[in-house]
Amino acid sequence: MLGTAGAVGTDWASQQRQTAVLEAQNAAYARINNGIGAYMTLYYPHIIDRSTYPDSCAKVSYPASGSPDKSCYFTASYTDAAGASKTHQVTNILQPALTDLQTLGLVDRQIPAAPLLPVHATVVRGGATASAATKNDNIYGIVIKRTPAGTDINLDSLVFNVQPYALVQADMSALLRMSNGVGASSGLPDRDATTSSINPKFDLKAYAGAWSAANPVQQLVKNVTTGVPGILAWRNGYAAAATLELIRRDGSLKPTADWDFANHSITNLDQVNAKGMNTTTLTSGSVTTGTLTADKAAKLNSTLDVAGTLTALGKMVVQGATDIQSLVVNGEATFKAPVKMDKSLEVSGQLKANGGVRTGNLNIENGAQFSSSGARLLAYGNHVTVGMGCLENLALAQDSNGRLMMCTSNYWEAANSNYGLSQVKAGDSCSPEGSAAYLPNGLMAICKGSKWQAAAMGNQVAGQSCTTKGMMAAEITAQGVANLLVCQAGSGGGLAWSASIYARAKAEVAKEGDNCNTDQINAMASNSNGNQSGILRCISNGSGGAQWKMPFKKYTEEIIDPNEYLAVDFRWMDWHRNQLGSKWWGQTIPGQITLKHWKNGELVNKWDNVKDRFGDDKGLYHVDAAAGGNYPNENYSHARFHFSYITPMEPSEWTEPMFRRPAFTCMNCYLDDDGRSNGPDRREVDFKPMYLEFKFYNKGGGENGEIHYYQLIMFKKKRWTYLTTE
Repeated sequence: MLGTAGAVGTDWASQQRQTAVLEAQNAAYARINNGIGAYMTLYYPHIIDRSTYPDSCAKVSYPASGSPDKSCYFTASYTDAAGASKTHQVTNILQPALTDLQTLGLVDRQIPAAPLLPVHATVVRGGATASAATKNDNIYGIVIKRTPAGTDINLDSLVFNVQPYALVQADMSALLRMSNGVGASSGLPDRDATTSSINPKFDLKAYAGAWSAANPVQQLVKNVTTGVPGILAWRNGYAAAATLELIRRDGSLKPTADWDFANHSITNLDQVNAKGMNTTTLTSGSVTTGTLTADKAAKLNSTLDVAGTLTALGKMVVQGATDIQSLVVNGEATFKAPVKMDKSLEVSGQLKANGGVRTGNLNIENGAQFSSSGARLLAYGNHVTVGMGCLENLALAQDSNGRLMMCTSNYWEAANSNYGLSQVKAGDSCSPEGSAAYLPNGLMAICKGSKWQAAAMGNQVAGQSCTTKGMMAAEITAQGVANLLVCQAGSGGGLAWSASIYARAKAEVAKEGDNCNTDQINAMASNSNGNQSGILRCISNGSGGAQWKMPFKKYTEEIIDPNEYLAVDFRWMDWHRNQLGSKWWGQTIPGQITLKHWKNGELVNKWDNVKDRFGDDKGLYHVDAAAGGNYPNENYSHARFHFSYITPMEPSEWTEPMFRRPAFTCMNCYLDDDGRSNGPDRREVDFKPMYLEFKFYNKGGGENGEIHYYQLIMFKKKRWTYLTTE
């Protein structure tokens, strides 16, 4: 299967592409997980407010049911990209949607609403069944839990896919490894299509069992509620090992950024050890610090002795003589008189001089040098040569011969070579044919038919003939892919539009069997024929064309659908002696019986029995004569149900019919059949497209007319398709 060792020899490139998709999905989880972490940090006082937002807001139900609980509505304040203060209503404060996080500016809007990986769209909206069932949106689910129940509340979150991924085990394991311990998966079935020996309840389990959590997406299988396989979740909050946002009061976690206490005080500190301190007012008996920064006035009643650096972020006025060994001024410094420096002035930033700079020499280290003798333009402390790499496009320098050089596309070229073409107007006369120039809008022009015209033409098709060598054109494929073509010598001897010089394998949507362009050979596409159709590759058909084909084998397996079945319930009566003791009522199926077609709890169709319920000889079952007949070969109950000739049944789509007995100790519980075919009892079923018929007899019983209950049932088969490599 995809991702296994067997696939390496078959299509290594497809595995690389699959890995790229898995990595992109992992990156999407990471961005959403970071966004929900910021959400919990910014709105923590509101999120922990149980009196306003009850714990029921964190109850996740997929399939979802009911309308949003208005008690969970939350109006979040935020500042948009333009700096304006705004508000946004979140439908559920403990289950924000991805669109909520994007509106609040916590997640990039380029993250798509749906996961990137293929899914089985099996999760439906709650309360709907059969034909009324509506598939749930293919989205990310988000839930925040508050623990414990006391006043010190921790927040834990999960980000998960609502619809299960249509992946193989190797790809699910790869996603777990990529999550670096933050992710957990419900895994995939390994026994059949619905059960797993490793994870029977399909709970969320992290890689190597590092942590686990309940699966928020649930399903009902054989009357048992379990998680849905194919779910991947990332967690955040107090319990998340990789992304913890909140500082713990026991000191086990350290801050990762600056804190803003919004003009609130910190009291009862023993000691403050800091590399630096910025304060409006500082009152202390003793301060020992390497750097002291005062944003406003600093009043010293005694001598200020600074052995290190004195930094003034505002204005510093020095009225008398001052001996300063090192002066750092972060704000403006105004000198009302000339400043005389006996030694050098070093400026790390920009030096601005509104009145000009007068100097005998200006030497830019490793760069330009200006003096009264002239100027030298150097780069990296030396002259440059043609073809040498450079960093700043349009920068100027000189080579060792003094020629002016320009940085063009990160390489040094002679500066005048960029202007070797003349500017012309489209339609003006020109010669010779094929010469080049440029138009006023900067586009390349070419001389064709003695007239200047744009070098690029409109939409063309690769392989068709062209007239002017070097001319360029665009090609728009049937799938909407844009390629760049060049007119050059073709294989037939003339000029032809070349295949795209920028062709790459492009991911698109196609249909198996449709044609694709030859320039797309080996390109990959998603099969548009349903969500289980996998990947297509553009493959040559050997006759000059190409088609979209599946690079894998397709297999189909059958499973039983417990929610769709044909069933007939009936009673079987034992012998019954009348009060006089001389006459009998025989064994039989009393009353009318009906075969019913059920699907997802809804009655689809039904057929009444059209056959006499008594045996053919009327002996054993006659109600006013002595018992007779040979059972079970002659005496049995006979039922027959006729289907419509317009919509006949297909027996191959149903399991083998079986008899069973209802167990009245619980709802929808059944026991095995207590009879045996071929004597002394009788169990025969004939299932055809136009009818279903059965013959039934139970030997024995008492003489009191006791009633026994039976059911004949057949389940619908389901087929599912999966892909594997050759």
